[in-house]
Amino acid sequence: MIFIQIFMLAMEFILLAIMPVTMLVVGIYMRKSPPQFDNGMYGYHSKRARVSEEAWYYAQRCFSRVSVCLSIIAAVATIVAFIAIDVFILLDTTIRWQFFVLLVSQWVIILAVFPVTEVLLKKRGWQ
Repeated sequence: MIFIQIFMLAMEFILLAIMPVTMLVVGIYMRKSPPQFDNGMYGYHSKRARVSEEAWYYAQRCFSRVSVCLSIIAAVATIVAFIAIDVFILLDTTIRWQFFVLLVSQWVIILAVFPVTEVLLKKRGWQ
């Protein structure tokens, strides 16, 4: 029985690690290899980002930096919450509501990259 509980905890942790790790990889990749101006394939595409070539490259830098920062925050928050909820408290394993709370929290943190990038573009004066 304990093996099944450990296995379930491991699977939950792996599933919860996918989002922050993916955003971290995307942020690092975009920082090392920023997309060319308005390539249409990948990159941060918004009206403000496509105003000029300068705005485009600034948006890509901001997006990659914010992605890396927020993915680290999401990963740390997930690890802390996961340990607190699943290991120390050991709530009833039949109701896995905490898994969904962590997942939604990750999405909120990760999706914040878009409004933060837009605010940084707007601060620079690109409308």
